[in-house]
Amino acid sequence: MDKIKSLAIKYKNILQNFSYLTILQVFNLFFPVIIYPFFIDLFGLDLWGKIVLAQSLAFFLAIFVDFGYDRYATKEISIHRNNFKKLSEISSCVILIRVVLGIIVFNLFAIVVYNAPFFKGDEVLYLVSFFVNFNFILFPKWFFLGMERMKYIVLINVSVKVLFVILMYVFIKDKSDYLLVPLFFGLGAFVGGLIGIKMLFSFKGISFKIYPFKMYYHYIKSSYLLFASALVISIKDRFNIFIVGYFLGMQEVAIYDIGMKLVSLIMQPIESVNGAIFPKVAKELNMDFVKKVAGYSLIYVISVIFMAQLFLAYIFDFLNVKEIIFEKSIRLLLFIPVFLTMSLFLARNCFIVHDKFKLLFSSMIWTSLFYLVLVTCLFLTKNTQFDYLVLSVFLVYIFEFLYRYMLSKKYRLLE
Repeated sequence: MDKIKSLAIKYKNILQNFSYLTILQVFNLFFPVIIYPFFIDLFGLDLWGKIVLAQSLAFFLAIFVDFGYDRYATKEISIHRNNFKKLSEISSCVILIRVVLGIIVFNLFAIVVYNAPFFKGDEVLYLVSFFVNFNFILFPKWFFLGMERMKYIVLINVSVKVLFVILMYVFIKDKSDYLLVPLFFGLGAFVGGLIGIKMLFSFKGISFKIYPFKMYYHYIKSSYLLFASALVISIKDRFNIFIVGYFLGMQEVAIYDIGMKLVSLIMQPIESVNGAIFPKVAKELNMDFVKKVAGYSLIYVISVIFMAQLFLAYIFDFLNVKEIIFEKSIRLLLFIPVFLTMSLFLARNCFIVHDKFKLLFSSMIWTSLFYLVLVTCLFLTKNTQFDYLVLSVFLVYIFEFLYRYMLSKKYRLLE
């Protein structure tokens, strides 16, 4: 009992952070459970697939808006948390850079949408879907993570999603209301972002300031490798859904999205754990601690995968999908978290805390090249079928983990 108390005191901040992030992840777990059955039943798989594809493209563009600051700024805030002048500098620069990037990216996206044949007839859907990026443009998640004030992230995110659910049930009544889905998502992101900024600058000693251009250049230069890494790795994480939409159809997009959402739900607690321990690991570089947490996380993941495989038919039935199309492929997707869990620990709490951004970037480059080779082979052999695309993604996640583990052993990052 005394040992448990001493451990609780020693890891008080981590336990608090994990608790808050777990609350958020539990809510995120039930959020799709609330909205997916409603939307799939109302819109059908084809229209829902079209909405999902538009949202997926918006989230891909978020990479250009975020520019790696969710990781870089979190680390800087954690290091300088007691230096209010530095906190003001980091916060002011990151927020302004993101706003400018958001404006630039939206305008370039609009030009593409109104000129590319693929978007014809759905221009408004794709442009309105972009508004979800207010969550990246405005909301300072990186600040609250670095300061270990996870409760602000939880309160704002939960409130925004509750607002969305209320608006959804009040205003969305039939298929003709489908544009309200991205509109309400964007509205929630905008309101949450404004509240987050207000809370950030309510911290004593922190204020918004305009700095010389060289200061903004410094922050752009410092995070560009993380941005490049995120952009490169998005090739394997996000391109598959675009390939499915382009070569197969919107119903297949909806099914693939459900499979990947299940993967995401399994991984959400792992994301919480990684985020909760990151500030501590960044300061102490205790790799034994990281390995221990990673081991427990892997046990959790395997247990949840077993349950998901067992009840998969009931899950799809609950989502108003009466038949599990491509069942074998969906079951294969569910094993991805085994390898993704280890990859995530290696990336965030090994490479990043050791400032090995180039190694992280290297792993992403080779992983993405491996994915492109596989997809190119499918294209050349005219095998761009759902099952083969899923198998390609599965093999890519295995490759990513093995390559990162090899680098960590080679450069003794886990010792």
